[in-house]
Amino acid sequence: MKKNIYKVSRAPSTISPSLSSPTGIYVKSAVSSKQISHDKKSPFLFGNVVISEKNSNFSIPLKVTDQQRYLNSFLKKKMLQLWKKQRFILSMPYPTPEKACEEWRQVYKELKPLVIQSYEEDFSIPLIPFTLFGWLQYVKLVAQITGKNNDAKLWDEITLFFQKCHKNNLLSDLFEAHTSQKNNESF
Repeated sequence: MKKNIYKVSRAPSTISPSLSSPTGIYVKSAVSSKQISHDKKSPFLFGNVVISEKNSNFSIPLKVTDQQRYLNSFLKKKMLQLWKKQRFILSMPYPTPEKACEEWRQVYKELKPLVIQSYEEDFSIPLIPFTLFGWLQYVKLVAQITGKNNDAKLWDEITLFFQKCHKNNLLSDLFEAHTSQKNNESF
């Protein structure tokens, strides 16, 4: 097979004609003209993906017991109160990143026991970064559904705080402590 040589900005490159020309990209038609319908409710093809313009019925079923558990949770209320007291500390400018990291560590140490216990109220699966951030989004969603919009904003701030802590490797002891605690309970 012979390759064509094209010059792009004075640098030689070898690109096959089927990839370089706009008409060569779609060599084979995905659908025949008989299959294409112009009805707004029918799906249409884009490459190999079917795209539909029908309204989605996506929703997250939230049981009344989940809502009541959130509204009656002492630990979650305590965590939000603690966050309200500490959040202004985190928004202050610090002279060095090390000082900021030290402040984050102090706030994290205060929140850590509440996070573990609150997480265990809702989930029985192991605490790992993926499940922690999923749980934080879940709690934020429950707060929104129950009409606690201020709580939802606070949960969003807590999520951002834990993301910063995770980027600075402050959460490793949280996951280690939780797994070792679970292992001790199983004996």
